[in-house]
Amino acid sequence: MTEKSEKGDMNEELITLEQKLSLLTINSEESFVLVDTNYNIVAFNRQFKNQYIKYFGTTFKKGDSIFSLVQKNRVEQVKKIYERVFAGKTEYSEIVIPLPDKNELIISNKFKPAFNEDGSIVGAFVTSFDITDIRKAQIEKTKSENKIEFDSKNLKALINNTKDLIWSIDLNHKILTFNDAFSNQVFKIYNKYPTEGEDLTEYFSHENKNRMMLYINRAISGESFSVIEHKLEPKETWSEVSFNPIVDDNRVLGVAFTSRDVTDRKLFERSLIQSQNRLKQAQEIAHIGHWEWNMQTSETFWSDEAYNIYGIHPEFFDHSFESWIKYVHPEDLEHVQALIKIGLETLENYELYHRIIRPDGTVRYIHASNHFEFDLDGKPKVLYGTIQDITERKSNEMKLQELLRNSNSENRMLNSFNHMVSHNLRSNSNNIKGIVDMIRYSDDEFERNELLEMLTQSSNKLNETVQNLSEYLTFQNKEAYDYKELTLKHEIDKTCNALNNQISELEVKIDNQIDENLVVSVVPSYLESILLNLLSNAIKYRSTDRNLVVEFIGEKKGRVTVLKVKDNGSGIDLEKNRKSIFGMFSTFHGNRDAIGFGLFMTKNQLESMGGHIEVESTINQGTTFILHFNEKS
Repeated sequence: MTEKSEKGDMNEELITLEQKLSLLTINSEESFVLVDTNYNIVAFNRQFKNQYIKYFGTTFKKGDSIFSLVQKNRVEQVKKIYERVFAGKTEYSEIVIPLPDKNELIISNKFKPAFNEDGSIVGAFVTSFDITDIRKAQIEKTKSENKIEFDSKNLKALINNTKDLIWSIDLNHKILTFNDAFSNQVFKIYNKYPTEGEDLTEYFSHENKNRMMLYINRAISGESFSVIEHKLEPKETWSEVSFNPIVDDNRVLGVAFTSRDVTDRKLFERSLIQSQNRLKQAQEIAHIGHWEWNMQTSETFWSDEAYNIYGIHPEFFDHSFESWIKYVHPEDLEHVQALIKIGLETLENYELYHRIIRPDGTVRYIHASNHFEFDLDGKPKVLYGTIQDITERKSNEMKLQELLRNSNSENRMLNSFNHMVSHNLRSNSNNIKGIVDMIRYSDDEFERNELLEMLTQSSNKLNETVQNLSEYLTFQNKEAYDYKELTLKHEIDKTCNALNNQISELEVKIDNQIDENLVVSVVPSYLESILLNLLSNAIKYRSTDRNLVVEFIGEKKGRVTVLKVKDNGSGIDLEKNRKSIFGMFSTFHGNRDAIGFGLFMTKNQLESMGGHIEVESTINQGTTFILHFNEKS
């Protein structure tokens, strides 16, 4: 690209400005560059170009982006500087350039808005200065100032620039020198100014004289030390008094004193201790701890309550991530690690809800809130957070959920009872009333006998419904359960014996595959009822095309015993009936003697023991009920 075409793309006003500046900058020792509001280079002098070639090995031309000369990690910072300059501000920055001889070159940059003749900002004018020598001189000056020692010759010139009380005495306790602060303090207390040559001990009170003389003699013997003086009257004050021997050629010539008012510091320390104690008490009451992790130094801090929540002692915890993650509950580990990974990648604050397992084996629920703190370069500096033990709150939430579930369950039960009263009981009672009326007005003996048979059937159905209702009410009102360990195979055999007549008459094959040693902890009456209902249903809903086969299969899975009751009967259409299969009075096959109460009671009895039931079924192939018995601890 030619220079002409480059200029054709630039702001004409900046080109004019470039021409006017050209003669001014060509012979300057400073480096200059002119940048338009699109961050493109409009003009520069030889010093600027030579500077970048020499120290960065960078070449460039007019029209290039100024950011092509900026280190990648400084692009955003420099861009913000230009934005402020384009808004009318003057900005400064420094660049430290490492040199091959291990020294450093320090360049100071000044950014000023570039205006056109109308006073509008059309770019930025940047000048660069080598301030290496100036900075070195400042450093040397600082070092020189730090080497100035306190001695008697220049004491008078220095000690009056401090609020500290400074004075000195010879070996005869005569005052040698003092500063204005000491003089003013003496006048404030004794209503007179001190003079050189006075005996310092005249200012000591009777109760303090022996103690002060002891301190002075220690200093005369060559010891340097400090003591804290605490006074309550006329108001509470603290002073830090330093005693230092004045030595020349290894000979002690006297004692130099400094007294600094440290009242504010002591009051702050007291307040800080009180605040820390209040914070500690508040954390203990609320079960909230806090922690910090310095991401740049890897230093970590935990509060006392954080240790208490985790149940660990500071001496036995190394603060590593690997040590901490071991306390996270295994079931929550994947979730916790995923959230931490997202937080570290996005650097966005995040929260955690999870469980921990303390060293004593107890499980606690934790809520953690984590926040990032950044340095001036936008890099993460500190990750800090709070830890709250929410076990009690979580327990209450679970109890509330259980109450809600129970309430919903009771509502469903009320609906079922309403159905029973409005349909089953009313239907049977109406049938009985109708049949009785027909018998009363019938003169035909044969018809009366048939009506009596119908009356008997309706009466039996009503009686069975009432018995089922009574059985369920008894089950619902039972508050305690007596668990026993029973051999499952033996209990199944007992149930089969109870139905032996039906099994023999219908040639039902029972295949009891349960291991002799498989024991289940249950309420005996519930297990008996469950097995009886399932086997009776299998017989009642057998297929007319084949002999019934009922299989009992069981296994132990941890603390759960799984029992499968499988038959080759008529099956259930689960697409239609899955949601209602365990409902009260739900029937599926149209049998006249079907009540629909057995599976309802089976489900409720099993769940009352902490278990649950599942069903698999295919029409005309059979049904499998899968029962899960939870072991009682």
